[in-house]
Amino acid sequence: MNNNPEISIIMSVYNGVTHLKKSIDSILNQTFKNFEFIMIDDASIDSSLQIIQSYQAKDNRIILIRNEKNLGLTKSLNKALTIAKGKLVARQDADDLSVETRLEKQYEFLMENPDIILISSSASIIDSKGNEIHPKHYKLSSEQIEKYLRRQNVIVHGSVMFRKNEIMELGGYREHFRYAQDYDLWLRIIDKHKIYILPEYLYKVKISLENLSIGNCILQEEFAKIAKKFYYERKKFRKDSYENYFQDFSLDKIQVESHRAKAKYHFLKAMYLLGENKIFQLRKELLTSIKYYPFNLKTYFYLLISLLGLRGIKILRKVRDVLYMF
Repeated sequence: MNNNPEISIIMSVYNGVTHLKKSIDSILNQTFKNFEFIMIDDASIDSSLQIIQSYQAKDNRIILIRNEKNLGLTKSLNKALTIAKGKLVARQDADDLSVETRLEKQYEFLMENPDIILISSSASIIDSKGNEIHPKHYKLSSEQIEKYLRRQNVIVHGSVMFRKNEIMELGGYREHFRYAQDYDLWLRIIDKHKIYILPEYLYKVKISLENLSIGNCILQEEFAKIAKKFYYERKKFRKDSYENYFQDFSLDKIQVESHRAKAKYHFLKAMYLLGENKIFQLRKELLTSIKYYPFNLKTYFYLLISLLGLRGIKILRKVRDVLYMF
């Protein structure tokens, strides 16, 4: 066990057996070595716990915490935060991959820029086979990031590294946010501090059809709306109605008809099909996405290129590769 780690990496795992080994390997193979890896098994019923235990037996940087019952992501992350020894904390999702230089580059940036509290990176979406199918690229100043965050979440949760003390002073993740807990935290950070996104691709977000659900897309969007509501309350009144709002809150209040969330679901499904070369199914999903939300120009772009068939797929990949250069 490392008693003086520079970085604490925190991961919550619930039934993550499909991609867990590759995700753990991507952390253990980092060029930056002085870290502890806190893994919360959130009462998995598959073999996730046994996989983590097998890695822990070989690497004493891994700290395993087993939840007796499923607590959900937000509470599990706060549990990890309370025991983290590092002055910096990095996130990693159990499905995703970190590029081997991620920790090193984020650490160096935070050491050189003490006014930045949280840093993330550009990311690529990959399918279950590891094929890169869609880039999330951001080259923005801290001021631009703040403006974007007022409208939508532009930070990939698993890609972040932040200063622990400042985040704990803000109260960590707010536990009523079962979804969009990250977005709520980012909006609270920019009330007082600066955030930065490294434009380099240091993180890979895995998307798989079995984990993609329209229900989660809707809940994610609706909780994001609540996070934005609180942000504007703080701007106006210097405090928000978090405690009162959730006193009588139940998921039954969530709107089941969310056109933008449904559009997002079908767009993400199309991105997965892009990696599978399933051109006709991809086109169908894009058309469905447009039906629910016809104002996303990116969807039309992909649809136009898809009309070229497999040749269009090759063009899309070339466009993607050009984007990765910036």
